[in-house]
Amino acid sequence: MEFQQLKHFLAAVEHGNIGRAAETLHISQSGLSRSIKNLETTVGVSLLKRTARGVEPTVHGVQLIPRARAILNQANRAREDLETARATRGGHVRIGVTVNFAHYLMPDLIFEISKSNPDIQWTVLTGTFGQAIEKIQSAEVDLFFGLLVPLSEETELTIDTLFESRSGIYGRIDHPLARKKKVEVQDLAGERWATFDSKGLKRELEGYFERNGLPAPAFVVTTNSYALLKQSVMQLNLLAIIPRSLADPDVGAKKLALLASQTPGDHVRAGLVYREESLAIPAVAEVIATLKEKARIFAKPV
Repeated sequence: MEFQQLKHFLAAVEHGNIGRAAETLHISQSGLSRSIKNLETTVGVSLLKRTARGVEPTVHGVQLIPRARAILNQANRAREDLETARATRGGHVRIGVTVNFAHYLMPDLIFEISKSNPDIQWTVLTGTFGQAIEKIQSAEVDLFFGLLVPLSEETELTIDTLFESRSGIYGRIDHPLARKKKVEVQDLAGERWATFDSKGLKRELEGYFERNGLPAPAFVVTTNSYALLKQSVMQLNLLAIIPRSLADPDVGAKKLALLASQTPGDHVRAGLVYREESLAIPAVAEVIATLKEKARIFAKPV
């Protein structure tokens, strides 16, 4: 199995047409078809099937796609690391992070490591846990730091839980419930909600009301952006579960109010996800070690 063959296979899948893929790769159609055929011979299964519109992956082809992308990304990463090592002693760290920690832990991390190793190059991407898992599996990022969500299936990735991140139910400062001394679950069920785009969180919230014999509330806005989540609370007068670290500045500015109620999902685990082989990259190993140390300072370890 050769890198070039995997590249040719992915191009055919992405374009859905041998001719367009060959044109993009600047090779002949016959050359591309021969390369993919040699790959199929090597793995012993058919990877592409012809359709009226072109080609599409077989069941085995679908299984190969994420592996092929990961192999090519890791090969590119190895080349980039060697080039960086020749020029500097730094390295390039690609990290995915949930937006709440992008605000108050990542800047400190980058500043601290850059003081001792100014040659490190950083790529920091914000997103959800699910998005990060996909990018780690395809080797697009080296590690993830942020809020953890239980996985529905086993994984080869290393998951290190570092601490618990507190969340709360928030409403606008002038929301009627913000004036109550004690907010009951019945009060919450009658309100309109915004929710983060997480199946686990939504199930937990729905279960919270069901356990109290109440119907699930109306979810008006569902988003994977905490910025939009907060704006939905403030502009549409909705309720939402928001990490306290992200909501505290708006509470201090008297824009949001933490409602005095038992909160579903009040304790959410935060931690690291990475491929074990990433520890062989010195810059990545340094980032992981520093994050673990900072977790002891910024939050109570579990």
